[in-house]
Amino acid sequence: MLSIKRAFSTTNRNLIIPTPQILYIIIASLFLKFTMSSNPKQMAASLIVYVLMTGAFLSGWFAMIKDAVVTPEDKTKTSFELLKVFLQGVGNKFLTYIIGVVLYSAMLFGVALGAYKCAVKYIGQFPIPVDVLNSTMNSPETLKQFVASMPVEDLVKVNQWNMLFLLFILIFMFITMFWVPAIEFGGKNIFVSFFISVKNLFGKFFKNLVLFLFMFFLYLLVSLFSTFSMTNNVLYFVSVLLSVYSTAYLVVLLFQYYEEQIEGRCDSGSDSERED
Repeated sequence: MLSIKRAFSTTNRNLIIPTPQILYIIIASLFLKFTMSSNPKQMAASLIVYVLMTGAFLSGWFAMIKDAVVTPEDKTKTSFELLKVFLQGVGNKFLTYIIGVVLYSAMLFGVALGAYKCAVKYIGQFPIPVDVLNSTMNSPETLKQFVASMPVEDLVKVNQWNMLFLLFILIFMFITMFWVPAIEFGGKNIFVSFFISVKNLFGKFFKNLVLFLFMFFLYLLVSLFSTFSMTNNVLYFVSVLLSVYSTAYLVVLLFQYYEEQIEGRCDSGSDSERED
């Protein structure tokens, strides 16, 4: 798939792309750490600020990535020029992505609720009580001991719950896969863009499914590497860099694919790549 190769090239030519992502992760993590509390009013205020922060980041970051994708290789912009595009994106689509964050979160909650109801109906109640789950989550060793003491039937149930939730989330992510590119390339409002994205998704269903599976398995491999490298500081540092780069690459790949396969344009690559 040509998009995979060109996405690597685009990401490597524009290594400024992960920078806003890194800054957002650091700032958002510190903000949530120092502002979240049990006070409902303070929690609501913190959540509102977090949504605004996320909307600003996404509106600028996606604009930056789209610009990097559509810019021909021989006219690659400087880091400063892409940062200017980031600010322009915040100015142009800040409200769009605020609505998008809220809407996407609500839809995701609905999907999780649907998965929960299906799990209760077809698998049975979750075998681990909520209070036990909360008390063991903060202690990996305690959780490990608790899981080891569970009957096989309960372990099977836990796995079935996990697989069902994963299936629901993957289907939701697949259906909404082109939503952001449709917003950026189509220039329509967020609601029209959603229906356009779904229409485009099913227009080349199997080809789009292959892309989704590739992105999922790449993400899975990076996640597994991060998990197994936690005991080694050097490897863990490498895994963090790899996670940041792979996230940026996957978003670039999604935009690159959308531009080529959905928009029908192939202007940002070199002549040799077009001939391939």
